[in-house]
Amino acid sequence: NDRYRLVHPCEPKLDKHGLYPSLSVKSGYGRGVTTLIDFLAYCDGNLDLLGIAEAIGTPAEECLEVARRALKAGVVERLEDF
Repeated sequence: NDRYRLVHPCEPKLDKHGLYPSLSVKSGYGRGVTTLIDFLAYCDGNLDLLGIAEAIGTPAEECLEVARRALKAGVVERLEDF
């Protein structure tokens, strides 16, 4: 149950990091991209993973997968607890 913070203080260009689909889908963004965008909106270092999951109304397991993808892409960093 870690806390996360964006590496850069502005919204990252998701396609540059391989996190945004290159092909359009008929249903819009799709659930995965929407969850990612919502997750990143709360990555300010204040809320932990469970707090973010509750805030965006997404299961914690799905948020954990999104966090792993964002970490691997270098978009967020995991904060050490004090």
